[in-house]
Formats: sequence, C-alpha cells, structure tokens
Amino acid sequence: IDGQQRLTTLQLLIKAVADVLAADEATAAAARPLYPLLRNEFAPAADTAAAFKVWPTNVDRDRYRAVMLGDGSAKATDGDRFAAGYSYFRHAATQWLADDTSVGNARALAISATLRQRLWLIALNLTADDQAQVIFETLNARGTPLLPADLVKNLLLRRAEEENADPAALYEAYWKAFDTQEAYWRKKVGRGHAERPRVDLFLVQFLTAKVQEVIPPGQLYEHFSDYIDDTKDRPASNHLGEIARWAGIYHGLDEADESAENRVEVCAARLRAMDFTTAMPVLLYLTADPARDQVDAAQAAVWIESFLVRRMVCGLNTRGYGTLFVDMLKAIVEAGDAPAASAVAAYLLRSQAEAGLWPDDSQFGEAWKNQPLYRALRRDRLSMLLRALERSLRGPKHDPVPIPKTLHLEHLMPQTWEANWPLPDGATPESRDVRQILLHTIGNLTLLTGKLNQALSAGPWKAKQAALQQYGLMALNAALAIQPEWDEAAIRARSMLLLQQALTVWPRPVHVQF
Repeated sequence: IDGQQRLTTLQLLIKAVADVLAADEATAAAARPLYPLLRNEFAPAADTAAAFKVWPTNVDRDRYRAVMLGDGSAKATDGDRFAAGYSYFRHAATQWLADDTSVGNARALAISATLRQRLWLIALNLTADDQAQVIFETLNARGTPLLPADLVKNLLLRRAEEENADPAALYEAYWKAFDTQEAYWRKKVGRGHAERPRVDLFLVQFLTAKVQEVIPPGQLYEHFSDYIDDTKDRPASNHLGEIARWAGIYHGLDEADESAENRVEVCAARLRAMDFTTAMPVLLYLTADPARDQVDAAQAAVWIESFLVRRMVCGLNTRGYGTLFVDMLKAIVEAGDAPAASAVAAYLLRSQAEAGLWPDDSQFGEAWKNQPLYRALRRDRLSMLLRALERSLRGPKHDPVPIPKTLHLEHLMPQTWEANWPLPDGATPESRDVRQILLHTIGNLTLLTGKLNQALSAGPWKAKQAALQQYGLMALNAALAIQPEWDEAAIRARSMLLLQQALTVWPRPVHVQF
C-alpha cells in the first residue's frame, strides 16, 4: 500500500542491469540470478499480474509491461517515465561496467551480488482488521504528500471496497481520466499562492457547490471526508459517478470560448479572463442540474457576470467573493423550484454595503466614461470588455469573423500624442491633464491585430483612419470611418456610445419580484 514507486524503480534498475549483463557473453552468468527477482516463476501463464513481482496501478500497467517484457531496444517516448527510467539505468550500468579495469569481470559480479543480497526491504503485514488505506494516508502525510485529489480517490475506493463493490471497475469507469489526462487535470492553474493542480481546484468547486460552504483548498481532503461521512446512505459508486459527471461539465466550462452559443459557457470564459473563479461553483451547480431550465441558467449567468464586471469597472474590492458566492448558492437552493435567475438577482440587489454592492447604471456609467481603465485594469480584463462589446455589436448580417484573444489593445489617440496631435490654441495646463486622463478611458481604446497596431503607432488621425478603413473588420471600429477629427469630444462621445452597448451586455434590474 506504500512504497510502490520505490519498488517499481528497483524493478527497472534490476531489469536494466540484467539486460546489460546478459548482452555480453563474458558477463551473462552474472545476469542469470537477477531475472528471478523480476518474475514469479510458477505464476499461471494467463495471469499477467501474478507473473510480475510488482504490478503498478491501472493507468501505468501497459507501459510497465512493455519495459519488463522487452529486450531493451525500445526507445523512451514523451511522457513514458518507465521507459525513460529503464533507459537511464541501462546507460548508467553500461558506462560503469565499461570502466571496469579489474580481472575476471569483478564489477559485473559485484553489481549482481549487490542487487541480490544487499538491498533490504521492510514489509509490514496487515491483518484483515487493519485499515490499509488509512495507514497509506498516514504514511504519505509524513513523507512527500499526494495531491488532495489522490487522497479523495483512495477514500472513495476504500469505501467501495467496504461496500463489497469492485474498486478496480469503479476506478476504470469513473476516475481513470483524472490520471490518464494528466496534462489537463494535473496542470497547475491559478496565480501565486492560489496556484494548484486543476483536479484539486475542480474538487474544491464541486464540494463547494454540494455543501454550500467555503472550502479552503488546503483542507479539501478533510472536508471531503466529512462530506462522505455525512452522506453514508449513498454508495461510493454514486459519489464517483457524480464526480465524473461534474468533471465533464467543469471541463466544458473551463475550456469554453467567449464566442460560445451557450450563455453560461460565455460567462465561464469571461470569468476566467477576469480571474474570478470563486463564482464557478454557482455556474457548475446551475449547469449540473439536468432539470434546470437553460434560459433560467443563462439569465442567472448574465446577472453574475454583470455584478462582477460592474464592480470591476467601478474599482470596488474583491474581498469576500468566496463567501458571497457560497451565500448565493444557498439562496438558489432555498428558492427550490423558483427560477435561479430571480434568486440570484434578489440576492445581489439585497446588499447596499460596498462589499456586496451591485453598481447601478449611474454609478457604472460614471466610472465607464471617466475612469482611466487602461491604467486601472489588467490588460486581459480590459481586452475581455472590448471583445464582449465587439460580439454584442455584431448582427446577423456581419461576416462570422472570429475575435481572437491575441488582438492588441490600441489607443486611438496615442500615448505619445505631442508630435501629431497638438492641443488646440489657447489650451491651458488643465487641458493637458484632462487629455492625459481621457487618453486611457474606454472611448479611446480599441482592439487591433499586432501588425496593424504597430503600423498605426503614433501616426496622425487621418493615417489611422485610412488604415482602419482598409484593413479593419471590427464592428467596434466601424463608426470611426466617419469621424473627421479625433479629440477629447470624440473620445467622450465614443465612451457614451460604448456605454449604451455595455448596459445591454451587463444589465442590472431595478428590482426583482421574488
């Protein structure tokens, strides 16, 4: 139950050394005593697992078998750590034996004897009453820790074994993907101290949605264990099946694009761009309910996105979002069969404190028009706002041109404006200050390809306008073609136009009947 990695590594070492010794007639005799350490001589021919001294977990068996039954000619492929380990040991053994200057193949005999006689292992034999998985978890807690997800897996498979279910079959059916799709599920996501493997993040969000509590990521296993204890009436197979189903939903939301037709997926993609994953348990909960009306779920997603975008534009703090969205989940659950969108809107309109304020149109509009958002927001967040506006401006007659995330933010009036954009005659120092603020407001910003962005640079308005007309396909820039000048008044006017569009993308109800 513990030490499998060490035992497996020793098997690869013994196999590699034995193969190197067997390849040379002069040292072949030293190889023969090593092979019985790798195979069980009297195991039934049809029982592959019994034939080997060590048998790995399900996901690793094919690669392990290929190495242990091979002749050493196979080359390691990307991600095949068994073949890579074998190759490393074989190369090291070959080099070490080649340096042997003694008489009578002393090194060959020494390494063979060492592997047979001087490696000592300790076996702790458990009785039928011992909790093998509990001991496993205890041992790992004192050594190199497993992922919390690994401990959750062990917990559920142990429960399945206690229920006389088939743990191997349940693993194959429900959990194997977490191990085989390692590049996705084991990849670390998040920023700074919040960075953790995606599978752990998913289980945190899954459990948050299930129990409507804030789950500290560092306490995932403990909270999951409590959850399993509190749901003893449900078999482990039920929990595993539900985790697998929700994992598919999570994967879909996590890789959703802003151009998706499903409004919940659009919201999920924009939450990623804003880095507001604390709202994801709500989207998971809404999507995972097969009885949920999709129109209702979509409207709930609109309210959540509006709340977050409006607060972001207004520069309000994000502290307490974890608790806020857990309380929102509770409000949805308590609403029962009532529309989730109404429950979400009612909950968000309830708070007048800054920590939970949903800015109204006046507050949002004031910040939208006057705040230097280019300086106030991260580039990925600001680009998301402009992409959302671009999508909303397109109608059925527009060509279906994609809106790539690689587009560059561009100042229409450049940041280095002095050469080609002089202030009007009679301008005061205050005029310069006003321009420096307006320069970074939403009305002066757009999205362009990198090459067009470089070509336009700090050039005069007429040159920019001509290039936009010739190469631009963005609805966001269409009205610029008829703009004779680009000055403070034009920036303010465009901010107002974009605000009217923003209010349709991120609306806020005045009140909700609920």
